[in-house]
Amino acid sequence: MVVEVESRLKKQKIDFRYLTTSGEKRIFNGYVLGLFIKFYNVKSTEKYAFKHIVGKNETYTYSQQLAEFIVDEVKKNPHDIVENLKKANKKR
Repeated sequence: MVVEVESRLKKQKIDFRYLTTSGEKRIFNGYVLGLFIKFYNVKSTEKYAFKHIVGKNETYTYSQQLAEFIVDEVKKNPHDIVENLKKANKKR
């Protein structure tokens, strides 16, 4: 999912970036995906996630619809989306 979203952001020339304690980042990574998953409760949304259960282990596969949704959300606010998601997730 990370590779798919990053590819779409680059293809659409979306200037995605955010600040960390070590400086500015310009890549969509697992940390950012995790913020989206938590804030939007993705794992319980059937059109975005499918749960696989093998024994006691649970894993998730994410849909292309999720990639489209994330890119659309990033487009709206490519420089502040990460900070906004972090703040919103802390309030929960």
